[in-house]
Amino acid sequence: MRQPLGIILDMDGVLWQGPALLPGFHGFFQFLDQASIPYVFATNNSSSSVNQYVQRLEGLGVYTESERVITSGVVAADYLTKAVPAGSRVCVIGETGLFESVTSNGFVVADEDAKALVVGLDREINYAKLANAMKIILNGALFVGTNPDPTLPHKGLPLPGTGAILAAISKSTGVDPIIVGKPETHMLTHALSVLGVKADDALMVGDRLETDILGAQRAGIPTALLLSGVTSESALNESNIKPDSVFRNLEDLTSALARS
Repeated sequence: MRQPLGIILDMDGVLWQGPALLPGFHGFFQFLDQASIPYVFATNNSSSSVNQYVQRLEGLGVYTESERVITSGVVAADYLTKAVPAGSRVCVIGETGLFESVTSNGFVVADEDAKALVVGLDREINYAKLANAMKIILNGALFVGTNPDPTLPHKGLPLPGTGAILAAISKSTGVDPIIVGKPETHMLTHALSVLGVKADDALMVGDRLETDILGAQRAGIPTALLLSGVTSESALNESNIKPDSVFRNLEDLTSALARS
């Protein structure tokens, strides 16, 4: 593989799995820093805030600026700044990170008379929230989804992801959401802009074929799949989505980059 001029990193399943670091974490970042290869973090998770990710990374010895942490909540709020008037009322289904992204861009979070509905992962979703979301969409609000992930990993077993919530709202309204996270290219073009490199000079490192790898391919970015997350070797073999390179974990990726 050719050594990239910048790297885009998914987090869960690449850097860590829940609270546990995955093999090769520290050696990977030591190599990038020594080789002066810049990197950004790009996650479909909108639950945590940028500051929470920055603090977690700093606690692990990886120091990064907040603009280099790109969540689907950040991209959703950025999309809204171009799609609806400044200061609009926006209904949010999600958790802390998504609420913070929306309000920090000057929007007013509201459950009624909203110009847009933004939906991320909400582990306290209920019928009342779904019913209100349906009403808002049928009243003509813009429907934005942070990501289409159907599941999220949890202690070895999958749990419903944002895609499951979006499916319920879409089914009841007949309206499909505008997706801003991977595999759409909004997040990845944002990442390239932060890195300051062209698509074919970057490398996307992810663990999920249908989001990380497919999204990068759509954006023209070379890809490296790690088998340390949700994708098994058998799933890779059965998929029509084929990454440019495949590694067990960050440790193996670091070795390949060092040889390039």
